[in-house]
Amino acid sequence: MPTALLVDSTVGRLLDNVCVALRAMTVAGGSHWDVRADAVQTDPINILGVAKERRPTFLVEVSPTGSRTFEPASALTETVKILITMIAEADGDSPDRKTATGLALAMDVEKALTVDIRRGGLSSDTRVLVPEILTALGTDNTVVVVQEVECRVIGTMGPRNGALGDLWTRQAPRRGQGGGGWLTRDRA
Repeated sequence: MPTALLVDSTVGRLLDNVCVALRAMTVAGGSHWDVRADAVQTDPINILGVAKERRPTFLVEVSPTGSRTFEPASALTETVKILITMIAEADGDSPDRKTATGLALAMDVEKALTVDIRRGGLSSDTRVLVPEILTALGTDNTVVVVQEVECRVIGTMGPRNGALGDLWTRQAPRRGQGGGGWLTRDRA
């Protein structure tokens, strides 16, 4: 369940949308796992410390490697990068069980996120990049998948319609400056 602070900005709403898509993954819907609602979160955790019976677990975070392009007329194009770190447990003793589990988990995430590439109208598109699959050695069946996702947001800077929305500091309007806004320039 998102908090008011999470959905108070476009980036927060994108995170929430990705979390909702991941929570909707079920075996009946074609995924390899049923994802519990509490298995998807945005607050940092030690992903390796998650109990095996609580896996798969997903950590959804904003990556600092996004980009912004400022256009004329207060237009803004932003690539918001979202990092999904997942942990699952491989079954059996097949020599390819861990790689197969990592690929299945990455495929399930890609399938879940490409149902709505516009993220409910928040983004012009969603791009699921190549996953990084990390496996434990020996008989430890732990599999970690790191998946980067890019959401392209096109908008204008201003109250509740800029890429970051209310994360920008709003400046109070001064006399004769009109309505003020986000990133208002001081005038003499």
